[in-house]
Amino acid sequence: MSNAHDVAHAPKHPYHLVDPSPWPIVGTIAAGATMVGAVMFMHGGWPWLLPIGFALILLTMFFWFRDVVREATFQHLHTPIVQLGLRYGMALFIASEVMFFSAFFWARSRFAASRTLASTHSGRPSAPSEFGLRNRCKNAPSILCWRIHWKCKRAVSGELEENK
Repeated sequence: MSNAHDVAHAPKHPYHLVDPSPWPIVGTIAAGATMVGAVMFMHGGWPWLLPIGFALILLTMFFWFRDVVREATFQHLHTPIVQLGLRYGMALFIASEVMFFSAFFWARSRFAASRTLASTHSGRPSAPSEFGLRNRCKNAPSILCWRIHWKCKRAVSGELEENK
């Protein structure tokens, strides 16, 4: 009789459907407590909610990972397809983190390398010479860059008005 029961309740697919877990809601409450505690700490309020929330996050991580290890090791619920999915998921997560930090540091270096007119001038420049060559030519081809440079230099020195 137990054989018929096992066959009837055996999964018909190679995937692992997890049992209901309290850890997602506990983690959400812990993250909310941490954020409220951080705001209260920054505004001089009750400082103990921040470490309590952080400790709850660490406990949630510990118990949730404990459940995942128990499912994989002792209950043998992680089939080869589930293990492959976990590996792909971790690889995609790492790739997304690499892309995020690459984009972040690329934007930071681009911003640090280019000083805009807004940070150095309060309004529109009064003469073409106030535009730096680097600011004018940052994205232009070199031939166009030199043409603009010499045209502006001639305009400042007054050569263009004489030729008209």
